[in-house]
Amino acid sequence: EKIDKFIQPADWLKSKLNLSGETILNQNIITTKNDEQYLDVLTEKQTEKGFVISRFTVLKENSNYYLSKVSCDKKDYEELAETIQHISHTIRLK
Repeated sequence: EKIDKFIQPADWLKSKLNLSGETILNQNIITTKNDEQYLDVLTEKQTEKGFVISRFTVLKENSNYYLSKVSCDKKDYEELAETIQHISHTIRLK
């Protein structure tokens, strides 16, 4: 999504999570040297098939905001937690 007016990446992600009905289970705010705030969030959402656990991060390049989401069924989360964290933390813009 291209944003014409500056908004903290963390605030942008929170608004997207709110719109999609995700429940935040845990969050980490990362502040960069230029005072931009990024968010690493673990969420839960009930679907028709059960609960889904997702890890969201936001990336920003100039005025473009990118959402990264990695998900699994709640019953599989304990087994996949490290993999999900690894995937979400290694996605970067070049």
